[in-house]
Amino acid sequence: MAISITFGGVTITGAQTWSQSLENRVEAVTIPRADGELINSSPKRNARIVTIAGIITAATNTLARTALNTLEAAIENNRQNLTLFDDRYLNAVKRSFRPSYPIGFQARVIPYTLDFFCDDPYFYSTSDDSSSNAVSVVAAGDTITVTTTAGNAPTPPILTYTPSGALTICRIQNSNTAVNKYIQWYRPIPTLASGSLLVINMKTKTVTVSGVNGLSDTLGDFWDYAPDDDNQLLITVDAAGTLDTEWTDRWY
Repeated sequence: MAISITFGGVTITGAQTWSQSLENRVEAVTIPRADGELINSSPKRNARIVTIAGIITAATNTLARTALNTLEAAIENNRQNLTLFDDRYLNAVKRSFRPSYPIGFQARVIPYTLDFFCDDPYFYSTSDDSSSNAVSVVAAGDTITVTTTAGNAPTPPILTYTPSGALTICRIQNSNTAVNKYIQWYRPIPTLASGSLLVINMKTKTVTVSGVNGLSDTLGDFWDYAPDDDNQLLITVDAAGTLDTEWTDRWY
């Protein structure tokens, strides 16, 4: 019995099994001492490799070949969402497609193996904003606490601040004990006008001010929301406005 797997919204015909490999990478650093001490850095996740094994069957070898060609064309669409579960997906690109023609099957039954390469190894929620946006009114120079998130892996938010007056500084700190980092935009001249947008995208590690690169006026670190926990955002500004925070829950 086939299982339901889709790539870019297209069902992968005849899929029978899903297997995956997810390894960590540890780089050892040698300290130049007489005894040669080693220090291991924090492990980083390598790309996730997903292997799907399936079988295409048809009444004739011509129909089987047509089904094979259709499947091959469907998986050539560059990077797409690879979905096994209803509520989450992987960002994937096809690495290899290997059909085979066993002796005696007369090409009416075609087993195949399909490998996908996921250089972003996380599963993402199928809802882009799976945890509803938190929109808060911020008083000038005030600090507020907003938002919680699900998932089991840290997830990068997009923070958009819209001032209702001239803005020169916006400092946002995530005081969650697993994070405890801040990012700060500061530009005394020219100020950010009322109604303009300051967008801090933690995933792409970009800061834009009314659509223009604002990294040169930014200090601190890009940070993620801690998973399945409260994330207290301490916000310091010199002009009242609104803060919109968006994220997509993700899993290891």
